[in-house]
Amino acid sequence: MKSLMERIFFFYKSVLQYENTDLQQKARQYVPLEELEIAAERKLRKIQLQSKLKQEVESVTIQDLLLMELVSWYKTSFFSWVDTPSCIGCKGQTAFYNSTVDNGLVVELYSCKKCDALTKFSRFNDPYKLLETRKGRCGEWAICFTLLCRSLGFEARLVYDSTDHLWTEVYCYSEKPRWVHIDPCEGIVDAPLLYECGWGKKLTYIFGFSVDGVQDVTWRYSRLPPKEILQRRKASGISEEELIAAILNLRQERYKDFSTPKKKYFLRKTVSELVEFLWTQDKETQVSENEKIGRVSGSLAWRLQRNELGSNPECFQPYTWQLSELERDSRDFTVKYSCASDKYLKIVGNKKIEIKGWKNGLFENESIFRKEESDWRITYLAREESANEGSMKFKFDVSPSGLTVDTISITCRSAVFENGDVVCTLCGGEVRSQVPTGENVRTFTTTDLKGLQAFTIEMKVSGGTGPQAWQHAQLFRQPMTEYEQYPLEINVKLKE
Repeated sequence: MKSLMERIFFFYKSVLQYENTDLQQKARQYVPLEELEIAAERKLRKIQLQSKLKQEVESVTIQDLLLMELVSWYKTSFFSWVDTPSCIGCKGQTAFYNSTVDNGLVVELYSCKKCDALTKFSRFNDPYKLLETRKGRCGEWAICFTLLCRSLGFEARLVYDSTDHLWTEVYCYSEKPRWVHIDPCEGIVDAPLLYECGWGKKLTYIFGFSVDGVQDVTWRYSRLPPKEILQRRKASGISEEELIAAILNLRQERYKDFSTPKKKYFLRKTVSELVEFLWTQDKETQVSENEKIGRVSGSLAWRLQRNELGSNPECFQPYTWQLSELERDSRDFTVKYSCASDKYLKIVGNKKIEIKGWKNGLFENESIFRKEESDWRITYLAREESANEGSMKFKFDVSPSGLTVDTISITCRSAVFENGDVVCTLCGGEVRSQVPTGENVRTFTTTDLKGLQAFTIEMKVSGGTGPQAWQHAQLFRQPMTEYEQYPLEINVKLKE
């Protein structure tokens, strides 16, 4: 295990590869830039239209939107997650055997469960090689994504978390120029408290590495008092004075080859970032919905082993879908969920509200998790591997509007294999109506709950055969590329 200082020196040197013009040129060849630019321009025109209509919109630039498109394309179409590689011989399932080091490269060995053959999985940290393999875990994802950002002209840095994770930061020039957190394997942008509040990590050291040196960015990713973080750091055996001196020395070493204007530019950015850290430490930081989500990348067993499923109590809070008094004129609202983009969309008239994270729209959840099958590019909700049954519940309450239910329409797409079973039930008062589910299911519409102001929709998954039984009942199954499609759609029409 490398010491903290050894890792700092390693990343300090390795990020210089991103400045290689030949490597950047090779990286650009893989990016469908024109396609991403067109998508970004469409979104910008939509935002400009909303601004003209005097709707509240955030200030963004075309570069911000291009970056968002790059993140989405990278996760859904370019890079693949690897838990365990398929057997090199029979293509069967493998299990970890051991790991070795070959010429400084970590090589993991996996034994086939059928033929006992050994399959190698090399943990490459060379961005040139990763452009070809396009697979790995968080380290490979972040190293390659940071390269693509630099190749497109973004100011980007690789971020290393000493509790074993890597991601990217990109400097964005929107209303308030700043470093923005991007986790490419999670597909999440600007959610720095994700690891502490969503995954339940106890952070100690987080560093950003780029052409201008090293920066301690731990304070961006934690809302704990600095004293608590510093107390954890004592176990490393490195004093804060030694760490600061090392960072300053590395920065000065990097600056010595810079021109005066370039040096002043980087110094201004560094000072601005340090002021940001000092300012945020005096504020009570609010946790966004994106930052309450447990980890989604990797198998359930792997996430359980790392304790990153979202053990923090803030990770799940019961949610009720409501129609407010101000929204009552619509007499109609729709809630949709896309498993591919993992977001809800609530539509009331011309108003649209997005909620990121499948858990954040639920009233109850028992043993359900979201699965991404990287090989098949499919995503869905299923029960946890250790559970015989999984269930979840949506709750709707329109009483704040003063209206009552007239009709309810539900489209719930699912997939079952072997003897898997999916049951969806609409409940209100003494009424319990079973809602049809399936891959090509039609919309279910009912007036049985007419006059009520509250109801629930309960979903259960069970059944299946063998060790993969949990996979045989799937809610909202859809291709990962269809992130604007919604396999769940609920429409409520109201009356006086």
